[in-house]
Amino acid sequence: MSTDSPNTNNSAPPLCGNGHAEKQSGRADPQSDSSLGAVYSSAQNVLEQCRNMVAALPNATVYTTVSRHVPGSTIGKHVRHLCDHFRLLLEATATSSAEPTGLQPTVSYDGRKQGTAIETDRAAGVEHIDFLLHKLSSMRNISNLQTIRVEALVRADAQHSVALESTFGRELWFCTHHAGDY
Repeated sequence: MSTDSPNTNNSAPPLCGNGHAEKQSGRADPQSDSSLGAVYSSAQNVLEQCRNMVAALPNATVYTTVSRHVPGSTIGKHVRHLCDHFRLLLEATATSSAEPTGLQPTVSYDGRKQGTAIETDRAAGVEHIDFLLHKLSSMRNISNLQTIRVEALVRADAQHSVALESTFGRELWFCTHHAGDY
């Protein structure tokens, strides 16, 4: 190789206006609708992992066995909790999309329902996750930037809530991230 020839390495990072190499982060622009595809895929992946884990339990009793490490907790209760977040977001968004009233969709994650069949019946848990996966796939045309109003309880002792502005993409990411904690 001749030392006199210019560097023709096409993998070199482009130069910024100041002559320094620009780092390529590989991240999609969070303000673009195209970045929502990654969020949808992550949400789908988390729900599918949950579904597959629940379906693979050795028996239905394991689903409702109380944890030795987290008193009162069961796999079924965790499944219901994470599904509720997705359900509330998808219902709020689907309702506003189906009936374009000009009103902003509103979601409150504080409206979760405890004591449902999803907590106690493994088959109901799998069925509900399948429902969420179907609902999610039918909503791929929702814009990442669609604004959503989030009503959040900030003081449980006083039942004080606030309204926050968000976007569908941000809230779908929140549900996905929150599910990973469960």
